[in-house]
Amino acid sequence: MRLALAPAIAATLLASLPQVASGADDVRALAARKAAVIALMHEKAKRALVTAAQDRVFAEYFGADAPEEKARLKARIDQVALGVQARFQVAEMCLIGRRGSEISRIVGRAVADGLDPDETGNPFFAPAFLQQPRTVYVAPPYLSDDAHAWVVGYATPIAVGDAAPAILHYGHRLDAYQAALDDEVAGSDRFALLVDPRG
Repeated sequence: MRLALAPAIAATLLASLPQVASGADDVRALAARKAAVIALMHEKAKRALVTAAQDRVFAEYFGADAPEEKARLKARIDQVALGVQARFQVAEMCLIGRRGSEISRIVGRAVADGLDPDETGNPFFAPAFLQQPRTVYVAPPYLSDDAHAWVVGYATPIAVGDAAPAILHYGHRLDAYQAALDDEVAGSDRFALLVDPRG
């Protein structure tokens, strides 16, 4: 069984397991359940990110002029990210300005030092700025330099008035999706594969 992990958030049955004793209909039913589980995981991840992006601290940060005020608000942004990490176990989370420089980043349960001045090469960067407010771009799985793991990246624009001065991004490790697939499936004679749209 292969389930596609697509940017459109659809998990689609592409092929089936070898025949098992319970028959092809049972395999198709299992694949449909797994597709539904993966789709639900994506929807929850998108909702959580959009909800976090509505925190008023972001608008306050981009509206502030004084360096001391920006530093105070940046610390609050770090706390928002740590709160999201605690609830949803994201591998990494960052706020990235339109020119590509990181404003805030957490990795695991810690605020990161040494913010990256240029995130424009990341697969989610440009598409995220094309999103409408309260919508999410989902990047194909990629190896995160920050988390040192394969992740699915989610990114949404931060709306301040009619502008989008930044994006809010987080990555979920593929381990969570693997665990969802393995439940009911893993064994010596059968397995499930999650593949991206390129196969």
